[in-house]
Amino acid sequence: VFVGMTALVVSTAVDAMGGGKADVARCVSAALLASGLGTLLNVTFGSRLPLMQGPTFVHCFGVLGIVAYRKSQQAEEEAAVTFEMLAREVQGALISASAAQLFFGASGLARCFARLLSPVSLAPTILAIGLTPFASALQGVLHCPEVGAVQMAGILLLSQYVGALGRRPSENGASRRLAWLANAETYSVI
Repeated sequence: VFVGMTALVVSTAVDAMGGGKADVARCVSAALLASGLGTLLNVTFGSRLPLMQGPTFVHCFGVLGIVAYRKSQQAEEEAAVTFEMLAREVQGALISASAAQLFFGASGLARCFARLLSPVSLAPTILAIGLTPFASALQGVLHCPEVGAVQMAGILLLSQYVGALGRRPSENGASRRLAWLANAETYSVI
């Protein structure tokens, strides 16, 4: 899932910027390298949890906004907006946004702002970020409904019934869980 999401985020951005197949391949490999380095730094110096660091859909709105703005300005300028120019602008914007996010997190300001937010105000944001890949994923399912139906059935079974598989009755009547299914209710979609 991680590699697929990395490729989806990067290929969506590169296609919008007008890059070719070679540009997509370079950008996906660079994103995977950066994700691996971020994961290594997090495991070594950070929280020491085995988390996979990778690109998120949070930045897609900003990236696509930059691309749309620059493409609209192309008619007024004499020089054509090339993929390299857009990639540099997006790269600078992402570095600046990440530096600001790092500052807010390290200084403790994020904790102060998090107290002001309720789950009711965060739910629409999380919902919008979670449903962002829906349109492209649905197109893939519609091209081959046989595979999509099997995948949807598998996700439904895993999310609803794996927790029940982990409970086995023991000798004294109490339910006992298998070790490999102990967290099935917490992480239901594997």
